[in-house]
Amino acid sequence: MENTQRKKYKKDFLDNVIVRIDFDSPLPIENTGPAKGIYKAVSKRFPITEEKKVIGKQLLISRDSTQEREIETNEWHYFGKNREKHLFVSPNIMFIEYKKYEYYEHLREDFLSVFKELCEGYPKLQIKRLGLRYIDIIKLQEENPTVWEKYFKKELTSIFNLAANRNGIARAFHIIEFNYNEEILRFQFGMFNPDYPAPIRKKEYTLDFDMYVNKLVDNLEIETLLDRFHIKLNSTFEEVITDELRLIMEPVNGWKSIFSEEYKNLNTTGTFTKREEQVFKPLNISSDEIRKKIEEDYNLLKPRRKIIKARIIFNDKS
Repeated sequence: MENTQRKKYKKDFLDNVIVRIDFDSPLPIENTGPAKGIYKAVSKRFPITEEKKVIGKQLLISRDSTQEREIETNEWHYFGKNREKHLFVSPNIMFIEYKKYEYYEHLREDFLSVFKELCEGYPKLQIKRLGLRYIDIIKLQEENPTVWEKYFKKELTSIFNLAANRNGIARAFHIIEFNYNEEILRFQFGMFNPDYPAPIRKKEYTLDFDMYVNKLVDNLEIETLLDRFHIKLNSTFEEVITDELRLIMEPVNGWKSIFSEEYKNLNTTGTFTKREEQVFKPLNISSDEIRKKIEEDYNLLKPRRKIIKARIIFNDKS
């Protein structure tokens, strides 16, 4: 499972993470609950258990009459000890939802442990859909709520330029879908505006990445598919944001710049701006030396620009 870890930032904007499978035909779950092995798998990971009965209606249409009947379905809900995560099991679907997301490995272990027990408890189980979804809501305390150009690729913010007066925008939201050999990536992005239809006042931008496959999937392929979805969603997230947003989020394992080792060994002192300190102080290089070397070797400084705009890459060990 190489490169499956989503980069971890100190200030993560992840609002919701969901992994879900849909069954091709309803599982024969007894009223007493799912197969016994599932309880063993979830007891430590999801110690809080709740059972719910859901009443639905079914319409029966024949040549001579139309009848309606009630259908009772059982659902089983399991929660983390602080309700930070939620496992849902029913005859038709299983999903895990995270309100507090730490690492992909945790999601992976939670999901696969339950899925394994489902496969053993119900040998005829077949999957018709697998999906993984990450929802980031970037909330910033800044003026000009529709100005996001320095935080995202320009393609994500160009729609705001259609407005003669941005103060009147009530919602700006896009959907684009990609088909990678029947694996669909649905990317929704923009300002949904929780106060709609009032004009946008809160600086909140949504990045919603949903990758799924809608076809019968061999149970042995689920693990590989899940890893592939995660890698793709992770890389797409990194592709659409800029270093300015990364500076706000702060990677846990620090920065790794494009400078060569000889620059990292400099021990001179100097005064940094707040933003420069975040980026360069861990490298033990003075501000004067940084400016000089960048200007000479990389030509990244513009006249009278106070903030160094250097390309940054990160350690991927989080």
